[in-house]
Amino acid sequence: VADTANARIQKFNSKGKFLTKWGSLGSGDGQFNSPIGVAVDSSDNVYVTDWNNSRIQKFDSDGTFLVKWGSYGWGDGQFDGPRGVAVDSSGNVYVTDMFNHRIQKFSYGSEVEVLIQNLVVAVEEMNLPGEIENSLISKLDNAIKSLNKGQENTAINELGAFINQVEAQRGKKITDEQADELIARANAIIALIQQE
Repeated sequence: VADTANARIQKFNSKGKFLTKWGSLGSGDGQFNSPIGVAVDSSDNVYVTDWNNSRIQKFDSDGTFLVKWGSYGWGDGQFDGPRGVAVDSSGNVYVTDMFNHRIQKFSYGSEVEVLIQNLVVAVEEMNLPGEIENSLISKLDNAIKSLNKGQENTAINELGAFINQVEAQRGKKITDEQADELIARANAIIALIQQE
């Protein structure tokens, strides 16, 4: 149940007995700013529309944060008022994007692709030297191409090479804080690919 005003999700059994809850007010992983829609997939993963954070968050059945995607805007994978969410038997995720007057559909591949594209944007926003930025983005682009060809292991290897290059630049052209963020996001994407 989305407990919107309390910025949390509550889980009950079929008889209404309270089982667990998670979330708090904020914009970090596992935090919410007006959670509204909730859906559960065939693996008992929980998807939540996080209205004022303009994103979708995915959790396991115990409320452990798995992944998030989306940002405010009008482009593909962006939201202006994500409200309802549903998951079909194939694992496709459907999100009503209220103020953009549309429904967006995300497949497993598109969910991962959006996360990788968000990582590309994060790299671009760090204003790294051109050669380093281009090399990092190339690895991420190659990961997307590999996923589109159904080559998950190759995509994971590209993301691993991305992580290795970030580590090699830690303390040089990339700060510790930037490296930690990039590596955490890449590892989350790898975990998502391996989970599926």
